[in-house]
Amino acid sequence: MIYLEDIAGQILNANLNDTVGVDFARVSHHFDAVGGYTFSNWDASPGSGLKMAEQAQKVLGDLRSVLGPNQLIIYTFWVANNGKNVPRPAQYPTADQIRLVCQAALKSGIRYLDMYGFRIGQSGVRLEDFSGKAPGTESTYPLRFSEELSHFPK
Repeated sequence: MIYLEDIAGQILNANLNDTVGVDFARVSHHFDAVGGYTFSNWDASPGSGLKMAEQAQKVLGDLRSVLGPNQLIIYTFWVANNGKNVPRPAQYPTADQIRLVCQAALKSGIRYLDMYGFRIGQSGVRLEDFSGKAPGTESTYPLRFSEELSHFPK
């Protein structure tokens, strides 16, 4: 599958065509899917997870209206606390907050959900600790067509 991805707010930017010359909705039809992603500031407030779930539903509804009823949408949300780069494990979002966003995406008709987790766990890595853990310069896996993906619209 080949998909086009950008921040959902950028895809929905009404001035995108005028400012950078891209008609995202038109271009998107040449791809198997469109990936729209959001990132948020999570916290301990009682409504934080619901707020993020409502944001997801609004963004996904807006994407559907721009892209049309037949475009496959992959929704990615950052499972990390944007802007909170401190040297300790991340506290938010909690599993319950993540569940609320996943349920909102499913209710919005999304069947392909991606949770991007950066800076989960310890955030500092020294170069000497990273040696041997990073992928090399050669491909570590073969690229091949998967029958599992044959159901995607052409």
